Amino acid sequence: MADLIGAAAAIGNLILRFIIVFLALLVRRELKKRAPQHILRFYDLLIISFAIYAISKLFFLPLNLDRAGLIEVDEKTARILNSIANFLINIFGIILVYAWIKLFRSLIQKYRIIPIVQPLPGKLAKIIPSGVYITEQKRFYEKCKTLLQGRKAIIITRQKPEDLKSKLGVEVPVIWLAKVEVPDAIHPHNLERFAHELISFMRSEKGPKSIIIDGFEYLMIENGFESVFKFLTSLKDYSTLTDTVTVIPVKREALEEKQYALLLREFPKLEEIEVVQKE
Repeated sequence: MADLIGAAAAIGNLILRFIIVFLALLVRRELKKRAPQHILRFYDLLIISFAIYAISKLFFLPLNLDRAGLIEVDEKTARILNSIANFLINIFGIILVYAWIKLFRSLIQKYRIIPIVQPLPGKLAKIIPSGVYITEQKRFYEKCKTLLQGRKAIIITRQKPEDLKSKLGVEVPVIWLAKVEVPDAIHPHNLERFAHELISFMRSEKGPKSIIIDGFEYLMIENGFESVFKFLTSLKDYSTLTDTVTVIPVKREALEEKQYALLLREFPKLEEIEVVQKE
């Protein structure tokens, strides 16, 4: 007597596998707009591997139907079908393992974008209380050398790292705010990882530190003011506790009055701290 339930289960399993592949392809359209390239490559390998896995079921299906008593498959054909299906299963496993290895390696390379930092030459030129500050100095980079001197420093900027280092005339780690996947760059949408990297730098490095985040307006355009404001407030307490001076150059004309007032309420202006010290 034919095993109709077993046959239906085998056919349903085949259909389900191809539905999963089809849905994964639909999701990929949206993923392509948002995900970094290394995640997209990983996803593509997953789709390929599961497509092969689904195809392997096509070769297993006649064997399942034979066992269910609906069709007859001779022994030679059964061996061939079984060999092809198992070969495809092995290919599926190899691609799947390769995809995870590639993802793991890319995450290891990209996860830690801030290198081990050495203090810049010279003694501390300015004893500024640790914390987060905003500044409206239009030519900030021409004046910031003294802020970096004697500290372990990191600069995050929209400018190309090579151009900025040449302008400053000092060898300081520069992280590029960019949507391209290159070494020492971070995607502007990834604020959570951005905060994690900076907080890890503050906590792991000993001694006085400086962080300059140049690109506030760009981050605001990409993420919205509220998200960027929360991001900066998350850095405030860690800066205070870890002897870190974090400075964010801003353009007042790019902000609404309410936004500017919120910044001033949470973060003092660097210029005012410097005036108090001179007095």
